[in-house]
Amino acid sequence: PSGLARKDDGSVDRKSTSELTSLISITLQKNYLFKDMKWPQLASYWVMGTWLYDNFTELVYLRMVGDAGAGKSALLNLLGAMCYRSIKMSGADSESTFFRVVDDFRGTILFEEADLPDNSDASNPIVKFVNLGAMRGNFIYRNEEFVGGDAIKGWRPTPFETYCPKIFAMRGD
Repeated sequence: PSGLARKDDGSVDRKSTSELTSLISITLQKNYLFKDMKWPQLASYWVMGTWLYDNFTELVYLRMVGDAGAGKSALLNLLGAMCYRSIKMSGADSESTFFRVVDDFRGTILFEEADLPDNSDASNPIVKFVNLGAMRGNFIYRNEEFVGGDAIKGWRPTPFETYCPKIFAMRGD
């Protein structure tokens, strides 16, 4: 497998997977201070996976945990700039926003401030969205209004996609 990288003159240069992951890892190391150098390499493979996720049936999520001011948002933005169709969302967004955005754009969710209020156990709708989205074929169904050929309104169960790469920046577990 290979990919494309831009040269300084704007032309495109074909790179191998190994070269691309090395470039991503080097970019991460230049812009963020890691305690352990295995993390930039691991994150580079994860970023590459966002471009290929449709080839898999299950996904691994990436999560950054730290106190306020630790640089989680900076790292989230840096990684997100290299991910496939990054879409920045937050714990303030609603469950329906999450699954509708995923269904419409099929990109990588950058989940900023992923610490959810009080009800962050398995009964929380956003937690359900996250749990369902790790495996292909798990949908969230909602009744959607439609107008039939006879101009009569009705309701139709509609599946919404949950499967996509997700990266989380949060303070707690």
